[in-house]
Amino acid sequence: MRARFTAFGIDLVIVGLVLIGPLIFLSDAGYEEVASVVGFVASTAYLAVFVARRGATPGQRRLRLQVLDATTWRRLPLGRAVLRSGLIVVEVVLTFALVGLPLVAEIISLTSSGRSIVDHLTRTIVVPLPTRPAVPVLPMPSPSVDLQSDGSRAGPI
Repeated sequence: MRARFTAFGIDLVIVGLVLIGPLIFLSDAGYEEVASVVGFVASTAYLAVFVARRGATPGQRRLRLQVLDATTWRRLPLGRAVLRSGLIVVEVVLTFALVGLPLVAEIISLTSSGRSIVDHLTRTIVVPLPTRPAVPVLPMPSPSVDLQSDGSRAGPI
């Protein structure tokens, strides 16, 4: 569970750093509603594209996690990834708006089953990336050197 929150924190920082300038500009120009839509769409797209294309966001990848369909254990198609990501963004917004109530429900859900409310709603699961087996390092065969009858090398050097 700790890895999931840490991964989410990494992703939140990345999205925040990318969006803070444009959102402040839009808000200062009097376009708060546009800033809200841009923030929602960009955050959802960030999460969805990485989950659909790579199986994990950069934060999840850094902590060796991946998002899979809970029934087939395969990567999510883009539509499901967009739905899941949109729900996560709504959940984060509600967490800030309602002073932590959704976060409390999320923590309770995570501690009891290992899956979040959004995971249950979208039939997804977050699991560790499989570890790659160590590839044995085989010794390189020494190059064979053909010698001519006079002891010098044969062929190009």
